[in-house]
Amino acid sequence: MSNTQKVLYMAMLVAIDVVLSRFLAVNTPILRASFNFIPIAVAAILFGPVWAAAGAAAADIIGATLFPVGPYFYGFTVSAALTGLIYGIFLYKRKVSWRTLIAPVLLVTLGVNVGLGTLWLHMTMGKAFLAMLPTRLAKNLLMIPIQIVVVMLIAHKVVPLLKKKA
Repeated sequence: MSNTQKVLYMAMLVAIDVVLSRFLAVNTPILRASFNFIPIAVAAILFGPVWAAAGAAAADIIGATLFPVGPYFYGFTVSAALTGLIYGIFLYKRKVSWRTLIAPVLLVTLGVNVGLGTLWLHMTMGKAFLAMLPTRLAKNLLMIPIQIVVVMLIAHKVVPLLKKKA
C-alpha cells in the first residue's frame, strides 16, 4: 500500500473516530461511552503502532477543536495516542485472536482509560480521584468483553475487505 493510500485511509479513520467520539458517544462529566476504539484498532491492525497513535492523537485534537465537550487538555491526547500505540504493538502483523486481544484491551481499558483518564479528570475537574474510580472502573469493566468481540469481528470481517481494496 502506498503512503498516499495510507494517508487516505488514516484520514477516513480519523473522521470516523471524531464522529464516534463526539456525536455517537454518551458523555457525562466523569464517564464517556463510545465506540471510537474501532477506528483506532483498525488503524493499528492495518498500519501499526506509529500510524495508529498519530491518527488517534489527531482525531482527539480535531474533535476537541471543532466539537469541544469541555476545555482541551493534552492528557486526553496522550491517552488517545497511547491507545493507538498499545493496539498497534499487539495487533500489527499478527493474527487477531481472542488471546491476542485480551492484553491490549486490558492495558487500554484499565491502564489508559481508568488509570490515566481518571487522573486527567482529577487534574482538570478537581474531583477526588478515588471518588470517581469505582464508577469509571465499573463502566470500563463492562466494556472489556464488548471491545474484544467488536474488534474481533472487525478484524475478521472488515479489515480483510479494506486490504482487498488497497
